[in-house]
Amino acid sequence: MGRPAFFRRRILTQAASLEAKGLFNYLVSEIRTRREVPLEEAVLAARDVLEYLERNLLTRTPGQIVFPAISGRENHQKRSRANQPEKLISLTVVAEEDIELMAEFGTVALQRGRLARLVEEAYAQDAILDTPRLCVLFPQTHRGIRAILQSFWQQGVLLPVAGMKKENRQLMRNLRAALAIDRYLSGEDLTALRKDLAISTGRWQ
Repeated sequence: MGRPAFFRRRILTQAASLEAKGLFNYLVSEIRTRREVPLEEAVLAARDVLEYLERNLLTRTPGQIVFPAISGRENHQKRSRANQPEKLISLTVVAEEDIELMAEFGTVALQRGRLARLVEEAYAQDAILDTPRLCVLFPQTHRGIRAILQSFWQQGVLLPVAGMKKENRQLMRNLRAALAIDRYLSGEDLTALRKDLAISTGRWQ
């Protein structure tokens, strides 16, 4: 019992350290200090401020990079790099929700949530990624990345990448957010549901 408890405490300490260095936590602290409001109100105000900054003032949000992806959502066919139409997209390689996932569910959930979010961000910008590109963004092998994606595909999550087999494309039904709401309204336990789909508290809210 001692070792799991020790590793759990270490993960929580690491997550708290990361949170303290983030822009969101800084905004919460400043709002609480300057406005003398409760923590709950400061969190809500900080989310609004951060969303405004990201949408209106920042060309790239904290933790975001510009990355070459394959242009078009339906380019599932595996092709040589020379025959792939490319476009530059913005990807958030590090986000506040990653820290929340690590603190609540551990590093495995952190990796799963980051991978799903990056694929979804590419899809929202009319582009998709492939396994070699994902290997640049993750300290994982091709097999490890495919195993994570397969765990989502088998739940019906829409996470398209280039080079997918036809049977995996047929498994995908809807976006992660839509499936999460459907399953929650069907009566599933919220915590277990968020763990299965790697959804942080902040994203759920």
